[in-house]
Amino acid sequence: MRSFEKRVKGIKDILNIWFLIAIMVATIFFVLVATTRLSHANEVEKLLDKLVEKKVLTPAEAQQVLVETREEERKKIAQQKHDILPEWIQKTKLTGDFRLREQYEKRDSIEERWRTRIRLRLGVESQVADKFKVGFGLATGGTDPRSTNQTLGDTFEGKNVNWDFAYGQYTPFKWLTLVGGKFKNPLFSPADLIWDTDINPEGGYAQFNYNVLDYLGLFANVGVFVLDERHNETKPPAKNRQDPFMYVFQPGFEWKIQDPDLKDLAKLKASVAYYGFSQVKDNVLDHSSKTNTLFNKGLKYDYDVFVTDAQLGFMPQGFIVPYLGVFGQFVYNPDPPKGNTGWLLGGMFGAEKVSEKGQWQVKYNYRRLGRDAVLDTFPDSDFFGGATDVRGHEGIFEYGIYKNISVTLDYYNTQKLHGPKHEDLFQLDWNLKF
Repeated sequence: MRSFEKRVKGIKDILNIWFLIAIMVATIFFVLVATTRLSHANEVEKLLDKLVEKKVLTPAEAQQVLVETREEERKKIAQQKHDILPEWIQKTKLTGDFRLREQYEKRDSIEERWRTRIRLRLGVESQVADKFKVGFGLATGGTDPRSTNQTLGDTFEGKNVNWDFAYGQYTPFKWLTLVGGKFKNPLFSPADLIWDTDINPEGGYAQFNYNVLDYLGLFANVGVFVLDERHNETKPPAKNRQDPFMYVFQPGFEWKIQDPDLKDLAKLKASVAYYGFSQVKDNVLDHSSKTNTLFNKGLKYDYDVFVTDAQLGFMPQGFIVPYLGVFGQFVYNPDPPKGNTGWLLGGMFGAEKVSEKGQWQVKYNYRRLGRDAVLDTFPDSDFFGGATDVRGHEGIFEYGIYKNISVTLDYYNTQKLHGPKHEDLFQLDWNLKF
């Protein structure tokens, strides 16, 4: 037992070391870019100052040349054609975010709880060759695929870091993208009735995009996702020892209404999908919320479901708010005789996306999810712990403090469909993105 614990600790130490290496590489990357660009900018400014001093240029002309030079540098970097920066730097993009959360939760018959939580994510994407990309990311959190949060406590104990995603991508045509590995969820989903936003599926998918007209585009997502590998399990949780996996087909469209200047006035995005599962019935999946119906310690039903998603947005010109939207989801599982449907309906107004100082957004949704409408391993973990057989409200307010910095208030009022249990959950987030 001790040797096993030492091996686990060794693995965690290795992951932490890799995370530190990634941070160091990212720091070197930014320092190199910043110093290179700063040095080049200083040389240009000195030359312009000399030309102004010798009255070859006026101060206004020199300023105009400086602005145009900086703009040209930005274009070259975006097109990966900069003369000074190394090619690998121009082809690599670094992204990430940090979130500090204060969370309060109170469920019937359970003592109320306050938690301070953090989340840090770091992602890298690089164009390794023409039409080929590789991406990977690290994030705080444990093994739960529905959470990258770390609760502060345990006398300053070190926090875990995991591989959040790692994938390879090939784009043979503009309309086709192929991806394999562990990746961001490619499916269109305007809300989290079915998918927690932290889940990164594993396997492979193909994504099709084709513009029929300037204002009408068609898309389709086709994927095969690995759920588990049971070959080496000596004591499977149920009688079914076959490897479970899922496959999905999601066609859809995006339609835009534009004014004569081609500014978007409204847009509708919608899809239908079929989620198929193999070897799920009679099995029990890891990270289950334990709310699906069981029989002989395994799942009683199949979960091959039909899903509809839609989002309609309005961008009224000169209106008090720049964006108004409604969105909805519906899921139907034909196998169970009851508790086999789920739906969500919501609305939002304010900024379509909060990224600048002073921008704000208000969002609300109500949902009802039957016990066996979907697998209880996927839904939003903040909505009654990610359970099925639930209903309730969610309200969100987000405000931009500075560019890429915002605060968010998120309130859940939820309860079980069968039974007296009720939960209130309140989250206050400070978000920083880079």
